[in-house]
Order: sequence, then structure tokens, then C-alpha cells
Amino acid sequence: MRLRARRLPIAFAVWALSSGRSAPAQQAAADRFDLHGRVVNSATGEPVAGALVEICCNSFAQFSRSDGTFTFSDQPRGTLTIRVTKPGYFSDTDLGRHGATADATVTLPSDAAFVARLTPEGILYGELKDESGEPLQGFQVIAGHRQARGTAGEFAQVASTTSDDEGAFRIAELKPGRYYLRFAPMTAGGVPFRSPDGPQPKRGYLSRFYPGASGVASATAIDVRPGVQIHMTQVMPLQRIYDVTGIVRGASSGNLGFTLTGADGEPVETTSRFDPGTGRFQLQGVPAGAYSLRASGTMRGAAEEALGFSPDVPVSVKGDVSGVVLTLLPASSLGARVRDEGPAAAVEHTVLIQLLGKSIAPYGQTLRVSSADSLSARPRLESIGPGRYVVKAYVDTQKAYVASMRCGIVDLLREDLVIGAGEALPDIEVTLRTDGARLNITVVGGQAGLVIYAADAPRASMAVHLGGTTTFSLAPGSYRLLMLDDSNFGDVDDPSVLALALAHGTELTLHPGENRSISLDAKDALGAEDEP
Repeated sequence: MRLRARRLPIAFAVWALSSGRSAPAQQAAADRFDLHGRVVNSATGEPVAGALVEICCNSFAQFSRSDGTFTFSDQPRGTLTIRVTKPGYFSDTDLGRHGATADATVTLPSDAAFVARLTPEGILYGELKDESGEPLQGFQVIAGHRQARGTAGEFAQVASTTSDDEGAFRIAELKPGRYYLRFAPMTAGGVPFRSPDGPQPKRGYLSRFYPGASGVASATAIDVRPGVQIHMTQVMPLQRIYDVTGIVRGASSGNLGFTLTGADGEPVETTSRFDPGTGRFQLQGVPAGAYSLRASGTMRGAAEEALGFSPDVPVSVKGDVSGVVLTLLPASSLGARVRDEGPAAAVEHTVLIQLLGKSIAPYGQTLRVSSADSLSARPRLESIGPGRYVVKAYVDTQKAYVASMRCGIVDLLREDLVIGAGEALPDIEVTLRTDGARLNITVVGGQAGLVIYAADAPRASMAVHLGGTTTFSLAPGSYRLLMLDDSNFGDVDDPSVLALALAHGTELTLHPGENRSISLDAKDALGAEDEP
């Protein structure tokens, strides 16, 4: 069947294709050939029917048959680009496989046999109830990963939905991996109040992680594997809540944000009110506990869009709290400079620096700096709020590596950068060298996640998804290598990923100028069932 190509809402590209067979003898003179292939489920090996197979740029398309096969007849000699997609499935590109491209190519004629593999989605579903067993409607259900940085502490959202009138929820299209579920009321500030008549205390529903933890650090992880559907029930109790009131000095308008952070580093959702005329604020829906509070917004008398942040103020909540004073101070800025040393130091290099906030926005600011930048023309990061940050640096070539990175006395390859409100900061100084080691890693038998933990410079560690051979330029020193399957694979700053690398990783020492090759088997990747 020959159809006009069309794009589905969710496109998943794959790395696999079919074998090409030469056309019958009467077509050989015209150089026309047949292209055959098969689409399979990567988790089960079963055929995938109804996948859209397209030959890009010439409008040929068809759906895979019930046995997963497809055939394109009368194709020209040369290279064809093929795309295979189906809703509910992921390609290697979608899964972040290192080196995967959006489409696959095949050169006709070819005797090689290829198979297109798609990875099926995982699904989390269940019900949300109150303490009496009644369904809770309108709650946000969020699936995410745990990591050591992010705009919401250690929890990074991946997908979300809302519970219906029967309390039911369903989150589909989840890639294989380790997830945490968070349940939060859907209101302007996140806390709907139940205020009984009379002097009774206010109670409300507060954000909770499955199966009832207040923060992600104490929550239970859910391992989602390809094609698996997991059911769960969450009970949400009503809790006693309080108000925190006070005044903000230096704010120019009512566009003011408040961040209330618990002792576990997790932000607490509240409903906030602010009167720019008087500077008075009110936070509603705060549970008992110890917190730090800050405000952020445009400063009075400052240039347009100039941001200010208040220093953190400790707040102990045992009842309603009043009299809290917050004062906005100018945001900080941060410059950087790059210096080459060692062999080939005369070569100009560019470094991408990322400032990754662990607890507060702005998050994910980037700065591109060249070793050829003059002192007066160096770029800077602006509008930086107080907080704890991870600083990462990436070089534009595999021939150089980051030998050191400092901000004043802070070693950024080993430590976080802590910035106070309105603090004047020295430039980040990045030193590059070109006498590093080359590590060639070949993963056979499929794809796997690989953690390369740098013992001498933990902030230079990395986590990548590999298949085939990949070359890394690394600083000389000690490393730990660990292969993980999809249920364990995650960001290198994920505490659980680092714990696995330290406990199970293979030690490796690299020397200056060394060129080492190692081979790993994907079937040896550590899975959730292998953990002690």
C-alpha cells in the first residue's frame, strides 16, 4: 500500500531498518530495488503492528503489518532516510541514547538485514482518596525524578495529570526509569483550606509524595520498565495549617514572589498575598515546622527589570507567625575567564559554563566564554539570586579538558557555589589542558546507561546512554565506571545514581596522554532487581 506521508502528534525515530533486495532482472537495468523491514518491541521482541514507516522527502509511507513487516518496492539506488513512529513507543533518540540520530539511513542495494526496535511506554495509574475513603478530585499528580539540583529542590517534574471526579489518575508515555509521585492540591497557592465555622483551627491538604512522605528524600521510588503498568492508591490526610505574616522592604510593585523552604530543602507550597502600598505580606497554609523564607521581585528605585532578593530569614512555625521582616538586596552577577596551559596552549578554546541552582530560580543559566575574550569584553551572568549552585563546564573539543575551575577560594570541581543576597563575586576562572587521557568505551549487546564518576573532581562526573563506541577526553586521575539499566539510569547528580556508582563501580586510573579502550556488555548493566 502506498500512502501520502503524514506526521503523528508524537514522533519517535528509530535506529533500525530493513534489508534491501535487488529488483527482478527486468528492473536491474533501471536500478530499482525493494526495501524490506520489520518493526519489533524492544522489550519483548514481538512484532509491532501499525507503526508508521516513512521514506523521508519522497512522500512514501505505510503502516507495518500484523507481523511487524513492511516493504517498499521499486526504490532507486542510493541512500534512503527512514523514519518509524508510533504513539506509545520511544526510539533510541527519545530515550537519550548517546549517538542516536533522528532518522536511520539505508543504502540500496544492500544485503544487510536490519530491524527497527521501538521501546513501549510505561504507565502509572491509580486512585486518590481522603481518610474516609472518599475520592479526591482536582489534585495534581506529578511524576518526576529525584536529583540534587532543580527549581524545586531535589524533585524534577517529568509529566503530570489531574485526578478526576472518582479520584482516578493516569500518567502515560513514561520512559523507562526511576520515578517519584507527588500529589498536590490544585489552587492558586497549592493549599485549599477547610475552615469550619467557629474557633476551630484551619486544616488543609498539603503536598505529599507517594506513599505519604513530605519530601522526595523520604519517598518511595517507583521503577518503571518498558511496557509495564503500575497501579497505586494514595490517601491524603487533612493537616493543621497556619499563617505567616510580615513586611517586605524595597519592593517596587505587587509582582513579588516568596520561597518558603523546609529543613529538608524542599519548597513548601502556600497561598501568598502582598500589598505593595504597605509592603505587608501573608502566607497561608503553612504546616508546623522549621523553614527559611525569602522574597524576590523588582526593587524600588532600581533600573527597569532589576531584580532583588532578600536574605533567607529563619521562621519557626508552631502557630500563626507575625512580624517577619524581609529586605530586598540587589541581585548578584558573575563573570568568567578561560586560561589554556600545557601542550597546545596557543589553540583557542570555547567553554560553556552552566550555573545550576539547587533550590531557587534562576535555574540553568549558561555562559559561553572563549580563551580569546578580552578582560573588558568578557560576558557575565546577571540577576543571580542567593542560594546554592552547581557549576558545570563543557569544552568545545575532545582535545582539551577542564583541569581546574575556581570562584575565589571555592573549588568548583569539588564544591557547590554558595551565593549570598547582593554578594559581589569574583570571576570564575577555568583552566584548560590538552594532555588528558582518551577513553574509548565500546558497549556491545545493546544500549546501557554509563556513569563515569570522577573521584578527584566529582563535579566533572557524567552519565550518558551508550551503544557502540564512544570516545571521551578526560583529566588524568581516578574514576569509577558503572553500567545501569533504564530503571536506575538518571542524572549524574541524582544521589541514588551516585550511591550506586560508589558502591558498585569499577575503579579505573587514567594517566596523562594515555589512550585506553575498554569493552562493556549491556547485559551486565545493574538493574533494580540486582540492588542489595
